[in-house]
Amino acid sequence: MKSISAVIEWINVIAICILGATFVLPSQFQIPAFYFYAGTMVLDFFYNKRWKGVKPFDKYRWIFIPMIFYYLCIWLWHPFEESNLPLFKYVAENRLPFLIFGLLGLFSNINPRFKPQQLAISMSVSGILVTFWILFFGTDLGYNIPESIKDYQQIFAKCRVENFGSHMTFNLFFNTTIVCLIYCLLHASRKIWTAVYTILLVILYAILLTTEGRTGFVTANVLVSFLICYKIWKYNKYMLAPVVMICVIAGLVLVNNQTRFKQFDVNTNARRFIWKTALHVIKEKPILGYGVSDGRKAYVDYSITDYEFCNYYYWGFAESRPDEDLYVHHPHNMLLNSMLEFGIVGLILFLSMFLLPFFTLKSECRAYVLLFCFTFGMQAMMESPGQHLPPIMFCWFIYLFILYYHLKE
Repeated sequence: MKSISAVIEWINVIAICILGATFVLPSQFQIPAFYFYAGTMVLDFFYNKRWKGVKPFDKYRWIFIPMIFYYLCIWLWHPFEESNLPLFKYVAENRLPFLIFGLLGLFSNINPRFKPQQLAISMSVSGILVTFWILFFGTDLGYNIPESIKDYQQIFAKCRVENFGSHMTFNLFFNTTIVCLIYCLLHASRKIWTAVYTILLVILYAILLTTEGRTGFVTANVLVSFLICYKIWKYNKYMLAPVVMICVIAGLVLVNNQTRFKQFDVNTNARRFIWKTALHVIKEKPILGYGVSDGRKAYVDYSITDYEFCNYYYWGFAESRPDEDLYVHHPHNMLLNSMLEFGIVGLILFLSMFLLPFFTLKSECRAYVLLFCFTFGMQAMMESPGQHLPPIMFCWFIYLFILYYHLKE
């Protein structure tokens, strides 16, 4: 019996590693990996009785409650909507991780054979191999590096979008992996593992330094600066202040020289007008919002009548993607998107997921969960949940790390 239990547990660990590695790949790889993981989770849950000893309302599990209700709002609001866009089905499926990992977080324990190191290595290797493929097989960048970083980014981005995905999902994957590597580096018991994790982290950071994505670029620099400052603080607390200053100055220099930050103009940036349009629609129904379908319809119907929105965003988008459905347009901000759909209720539920760790988790667990919240939250300020901001990249890692830490205890 024990041998069967162990086999099931190790198969589940393999499924976790495979699923994590596929997040940088197209959806046709992610879907079968998720089904494989889900199958092993069900098997492990029932065979190894993961519900035993669970206290659903332990303080550290509170974060999973707003996750569940955030998802349920989709269905609770839907009967009162006047429209029923095809978008509704996509949203209901895309946000399922809030429900799935919310329920698992409340009512189960985690596989004790899982270790964050397993996930960090599988994701690092996957990300590096994808980058290697783009450089040497998808393009000839590995052999002929352009003199201009802008030319490099354009060639790299074109190949990445055609074969893998947008810079937003790519950067979110790499930054999430960096958080996992920070954990591994700070818990390495041998020098050889310290060296391995350091090398992987440096490679991923170097890849992110060349990204055209501004948010991913800033997030990577903050994460690495956090690691440096923490290590210095542990070594000599009196050196922390000057090191923080050095990190801030270095970060500003890097940002100032990043290609897309050089092109940034707040007066003409599209998101300024996208957010302005969203706020106008939200203020019509600020308490309960519109629901998923009605919210998107109200947003799009108003936005295409707004001259600034059309001039700085929509007309250019429509020209470059003439076949794109009109209702793909969204507020490009998860806070605004939550308010658009569910009003103040949605805003409170969304913010609860990011604020509860401050009050419900213990020091070390809280630190890593907040790093995941920061990484996803940075991207969420520039994107709505969906293909470019997959909710599983937040819910799954929060679930894994919280239950892993409390299993150890």
